[in-house]
Amino acid sequence: MFKIDRNQGPGSPGRRRRAPNSESAVDDVQQLHEEKGKKWFTEMNAVNPKLLPGMQTDVEVSDIIAKRKTDRHDFILLNTTAFGKVLVFDGTIQITQKDCWTYYEMSTHLPLTCHPNPRKVLIVGGLDGSGLAKEILKHESVESVDHVEDDEEMVNLLKKHFHASGFDYDNPKFKYHPVDAKKFLKLHQGEFDVIISDFSVPPRTYQMLLNVPLSVR
Repeated sequence: MFKIDRNQGPGSPGRRRRAPNSESAVDDVQQLHEEKGKKWFTEMNAVNPKLLPGMQTDVEVSDIIAKRKTDRHDFILLNTTAFGKVLVFDGTIQITQKDCWTYYEMSTHLPLTCHPNPRKVLIVGGLDGSGLAKEILKHESVESVDHVEDDEEMVNLLKKHFHASGFDYDNPKFKYHPVDAKKFLKLHQGEFDVIISDFSVPPRTYQMLLNVPLSVR
């Protein structure tokens, strides 16, 4: 379970501390709690406490759909009363069933309309890739969409439990590659018209992956 440590020292709101022999840091953060007979999830910027200081988000939870821990992420999928299914990585909400379409649209149509003739598109990350792929394939010029995400277990969990977009994974224009993105890009340099990178990593990792300088403001 999740519980908020309200007695943390200055400058450490929501900071995770993994207990010895714990099965999941999800249990350590304990952001799931009950209040007046209702279950709540509280987000307190576990990934970057300095991003939104002095702010937290609470959502009412009906049940936990799935939960797992890997070397990179603590993953939890919740059913909520306000947003439907909600995906949480490392204590931070990533996307919700109710409003995910806004993210998918902004992440795809803007870059695609900036290209004169996008035919081959690559998605790097993007969870199971379905939401982004559905929007990308609305562009008639697109001939193929390749999706690279090496966490195949996470992709399969989302295909089974989340799948908010209703995308057809058997679409002949779509292909999923469960491989390392950096290695994939080295093998396919110059093959794609548009590359959409969408995953939760620090800016330095983006720079290492794409081998281009980034301006972070």
